[in-house]
Amino acid sequence: MSTKAAETDAWGFPQGAWHATQPAARFQQTTEEKDADRDLKWARMLHPTKGFSGVPTAVLKRRWRKGVPRGWRRAAWPELMDHGPAEFKTAAGLRQITYQSLVNSPPSSYDEVIEKDVVRTFPRHARFATAVADGGRSAGGDDEAAAISSLRRILRAYAALDKECGYCQGMNYVAGLLLLACDSASRSPNDPSASSDAADDEERCFWLLVATARGPRTRLRDLYLPSMVGCRRALYAYEAFLRKLRPKLAAHLERENVQPAMYATHWFVTVFAAQFPAPFAARAWDRFLAEGWKPVYQIGVALLAARERELLALDFEGLMGALRRLPETVDVERTLGLALRLRLKTSDVRDVEKRFGDDVKPQDL
Repeated sequence: MSTKAAETDAWGFPQGAWHATQPAARFQQTTEEKDADRDLKWARMLHPTKGFSGVPTAVLKRRWRKGVPRGWRRAAWPELMDHGPAEFKTAAGLRQITYQSLVNSPPSSYDEVIEKDVVRTFPRHARFATAVADGGRSAGGDDEAAAISSLRRILRAYAALDKECGYCQGMNYVAGLLLLACDSASRSPNDPSASSDAADDEERCFWLLVATARGPRTRLRDLYLPSMVGCRRALYAYEAFLRKLRPKLAAHLERENVQPAMYATHWFVTVFAAQFPAPFAARAWDRFLAEGWKPVYQIGVALLAARERELLALDFEGLMGALRRLPETVDVERTLGLALRLRLKTSDVRDVEKRFGDDVKPQDL
C-alpha cells in the first residue's frame, strides 16, 4: 500500500478526519470489511445493461439497507432510483440537451456564490483541497484541485438548466458527495461496466444530480427553490415524526424552546452530506435514492433517539451544544440500526406532507 493510500480512508479523506469518537472509527473499519464481503453479491445482482432485473425486491431492499458497497455506488445509485438519469432525461424531454452545452452557457448571477462555495466543499479531501485567493475564491491555475473544477462546472450547468431553481447553498455538498460516489477510480474490480475517465464521471454526476433534484421520489430541487418549500416541508414532517416516535424527547425540546430549524436545517438541505461522516451520508443516500424521504426522517429522529437519555438531562444551552456536535460524535452503526427499527410507513409520510400542503398559504410559496 502506498504512503498516500495509507494516509486516507476509503473515501479519500485523511485518516481520522471523521473519527471524533471511537464508534465512528469502528464503523469506518467494519464498513470497509463488510464492503469486501458484499462485493461479489452485488456483482451477481447488478447486470451492466439490465440493472437489477430479476432480483427479488425483498432481497434487493435488504441489501441496500445494509449498505451499498463503496465500489458499487457509481453503478447502483442510478439503478436504485424510481427515475434514474437515463429514464429521467427521456421523460423530461432532455435528450437533446448536452452537458457540455450547459457548461458553456453564458455567465449567470449565481457564478459568484458558486465560486465561494466550491472551495468550502470538503476542504480536507485531497481532490477538493485548493488554494484560496482573496474574496474566498479558488486561486485557480494549474494547482486547482480537479474536483473543484468539476464541481464548479456541474453547479453552473445545473443553474443553466433549471433557471427557476438556479443555485442554492447546500447543492455544493450534494454534488460533492455524488462526485465522490461517481469516481470511477473507486469502482469495484468486479464491476464489468466500461472504464471511464474523469470527464465521464463528471457528466454522470451531473445527470444523477438532475434526476435526484427533479425525480418524483426524491424532489431535491424543492429544497432549493426561492420559497424553500421543500426545506420547510422536511422540517414540518420531521417535527411531526419526532413527536410521534419520541414524544417525551419532543416535549422536552419544546419546553426548552429548541426548534428543528435551529439544528436540523442543514441535515435536510444536504440530506446529511454536509457535516456528517462520508460513510454515514452515503448510507443515508443508499436509502434516500431507493425509498425517498421516509428514511431521511427516520434517520433524523434516530440521531436524537440514540442520545435521548443525555438530551433529556440538558437545558437550552446544553441541548444546542450537543445538537451542534451530533455530526462529529454520531454513533453511526447504532443510529442507522435504530432508524430501521423506527416504525414509520410511507403512507405516514404522504399524510404529513399533505397536511403541510394544506396548512401552507399560497402567498408563502
